[in-house]
Amino acid sequence: MNLYPSAISFLHPGRMALRLIAAAVIGGWLAAPALATPEKAAAFYEDALKRFEKDDMPGTIVQLKNALQQDGKMLAAHLLLGKALIKNGQIKAAEAALEEAIKQGVNRSEVALPLGQVYLALGYPSQVIDRIPVAGLPAQLHSEVLTMRGTAYAEAGNLRLAAQSFEEARVADPKNVAPLIAEVPVLLGAGQVNNARTLALKAIGMAPDNANAWNMHASVLHASLDLKAALGAYDRVLAIDPRHKDARVAHAALLLDLNRDSEAATDLDFLKSSALNDPRASYLRAMVAGRKGDFAAVAPALRDVVKLIDGLPPAWLAGREQLLMAGALSHHGLRNFEKAREYLEVVVGRNNRNLAARKLLASICVETNDLRRAQPLLESLQQAIPDDPQVQFLLGSVYMARRRYVQATDLLEKAAARTGSADMSRTLAFSQLGLGQIDQGQASLEKALATNPADDRAGTALAMLYMRRGLPKKALQTADAMVKRDPANLTALNFLGTIHGAAGDK
Repeated sequence: MNLYPSAISFLHPGRMALRLIAAAVIGGWLAAPALATPEKAAAFYEDALKRFEKDDMPGTIVQLKNALQQDGKMLAAHLLLGKALIKNGQIKAAEAALEEAIKQGVNRSEVALPLGQVYLALGYPSQVIDRIPVAGLPAQLHSEVLTMRGTAYAEAGNLRLAAQSFEEARVADPKNVAPLIAEVPVLLGAGQVNNARTLALKAIGMAPDNANAWNMHASVLHASLDLKAALGAYDRVLAIDPRHKDARVAHAALLLDLNRDSEAATDLDFLKSSALNDPRASYLRAMVAGRKGDFAAVAPALRDVVKLIDGLPPAWLAGREQLLMAGALSHHGLRNFEKAREYLEVVVGRNNRNLAARKLLASICVETNDLRRAQPLLESLQQAIPDDPQVQFLLGSVYMARRRYVQATDLLEKAAARTGSADMSRTLAFSQLGLGQIDQGQASLEKALATNPADDRAGTALAMLYMRRGLPKKALQTADAMVKRDPANLTALNFLGTIHGAAGDK
C-alpha cells in the first residue's frame, strides 16, 4: 500500500480537496447518529434526574456531562448540572455551569436561586443584591429570592435591609417557611434571642416536619443554654433527616459538653462517611482524642481542620463564625498563635457578643506577652462575666506581670478557689510572694504541687522558698521528689545538686 500521495494529487489539488470534503461529509453523516442523538441525551438526563433525587451527586454530574456531550444545547441539563455541582460542593464549577446555562438561553428566573446560592457560597453577597432579579417572579420564587437577599444583606452587614427583605418575603408568600428559617441565625447573631425564639417556634408550627425549621429551634435553645431541650430538638432534626450535617455536628458538640462522649462518638462516626471534609467534625474528633489521652491523634486531626478551613474563600469564611472558631481553636492547639489571632479578630470584629472568641483572643495575647492588648480585652470581659474563673486568672496574670500585686492576688484567689487548678494556685502563689505574703505564697505552692506533682515550676519555686526560709530538709525532699518522678530530667538533677550544695552537703 502506497502511503504517499501520487504526483497527480499535487498537480490537481482541487480534485483531491473535493474528494476529502466528500469523504468527510459522508463519514460525518453516517457516524453522527451513532455518536450523538437527542434520544441518548434525554436518556442520560432522565438517569441523572433519578440520581439527583436519590442524592447521588457524583453520579448525577457524570450523567449530565454525558447528556451535554450528546446535546450541548440541552437547557435542562445545564441547569441541573449547576444545581448538582452546588450540592457536591464544587462551587466555582457550579457558577460556570449556570453562567453557561444563561448563555444557552435559560430564563434568568430559572437560575435566580441556584446562582444566588453560588454567590453566597463564594462570599459575594453584593452579587446577589445586584445581579439576581426580583421583579416578575412567581409568588413562591419571589419569596425565595427575597429571602436569599435578606441573607445577603445580613452578610454584608446591613441588618435593617435584611429585616426588610425577610418581611417582604413573608408578605410575598405567607405560606413559605423559608424566610422565618433564614432570619433566625441573623437574629441570634445580633443577640436578639427572644425574637429568634418567636420566629423559630412559628417556623416549626408552620412546618412541623421541616428539618431546617427544627434545627433553628434547636439552635435557639442551645444559645439559651436550655441544653436538655436543645438535645431533644436536635434529635427531632435527625429523626426527620439523619444526614442533616449542621444538626449532627451541633448534636455531637452538645453531647461532648455534657460529657457524654460515647454517644457523641456515634455522631462523629456517622459524619466520617457523610461529611468527611467538615472541619467542625474534625475538630470534635480532636477533642475526643485529647480526652482519651490519645495525644498522637490530636495534632493530625487539628491539622486536618486548619487545612480545610485555611483553604476556604476568605470572603465567604468571614461570615461563618463556627468555622472561624474551629480554625482559631485548632491553630491555637497547634501553637499557630498568629493565625488563630487572625481568625478571632474577624469573629470579634463582626460579633463582639461572642465571649468565647474574646476569651481565647485574650488568652493568646497573654501567652504571647501582648499585655497592652490583653488588659482591655480582659477588663471588658470581667464586666460582662465577673465570676468567670478563666477571666479572673488571665486578668490576674496580667496584673501580676505589671506588678499590680494587690489586684492580681484578689483575682487569682477567686479563680483558684473556684477551680482548684494547680496552675491558678501556682500563679496566685507568685502574686502573694510579690506582696510579701510569704506564708500564703508557700501554702499556695504546696497546694499547687499536691494537686499536680508533675508541676516542676511549682516544685522548683517551693524548694527555693523552703531554702530561703531556713527549711533545707523540706527543700531537699521537694527537689528529690522531682528527680524520682523523672530520673532522666537533667534540669531536675542539676537543681537537686544545687539544693544539696546550698544545704551544705558537699
